[in-house]
Amino acid sequence: MAIHRQDLRKAAKGLAQDNGDPALLQKDPDDYNACIVSALQQLDRDRPRTWTRDCTVSTAGWRFTLYGTSQILPTSGLDAWIPGSSGIAEIYAPYSGAQGELPVDPNEYRIVEDPGPKTVLELLSFAASLNDVLRVRYTAPHQVHESDAEQTSVLLGDWPALEILTGAIICEQAAIRYAQNTGTSMLQGDTVDRRTQSDVMRSRAKNLRDRYAAIVGAGGVDANLQGASATKDLDVSPGTGLGFLFHSRGSR
Repeated sequence: MAIHRQDLRKAAKGLAQDNGDPALLQKDPDDYNACIVSALQQLDRDRPRTWTRDCTVSTAGWRFTLYGTSQILPTSGLDAWIPGSSGIAEIYAPYSGAQGELPVDPNEYRIVEDPGPKTVLELLSFAASLNDVLRVRYTAPHQVHESDAEQTSVLLGDWPALEILTGAIICEQAAIRYAQNTGTSMLQGDTVDRRTQSDVMRSRAKNLRDRYAAIVGAGGVDANLQGASATKDLDVSPGTGLGFLFHSRGSR
């Protein structure tokens, strides 16, 4: 299985039953690449790509730049910190590799924006010493190269889900085209029922999205179902403000 944009387009077209005669979308590959971008943005939310970087402290302190001048994280490549898209998953400080080592409590650090612009990690309750190792686990947006699998960040296990989601988005865009078609486009609206074709594509898109949701665990057709009834312990207070006669609230 090749992991690059060329094969992704081909696989997604197959799932969308897009045989190219005529093509479902007008501009190939531009319109299909736009669908891939939308799919990657959704995958960023459902299956974020996490990277790990061990950074040796060169100057003792409690503030470390993640993005900007003298940043400790990569400035380019698949694992580059991207402002507005990247985020911290875990911090180990100092990291030693000892068995059972736990990450820093999220309440003991924060991410702030400085002029520059700069994105800065601040340790709130301790400082790192010279030559300490900071292990930073962080997310970066997914990338898919046109032809080079080495420049693609999507994991092999997530690749089928991305193909399915891209196929769903192609169907959604095709449904919009069918609904807007006046008989002058490549879809030849004078020979088909545009409303019916649009509904068919929307139904196909929904089926593909349900398959995607089942793979990534994001719900699906039953995601919004709720129980018909529920029970709850209502811990109320007496209107007098004097407390309960036989038991306190703390014992309930």
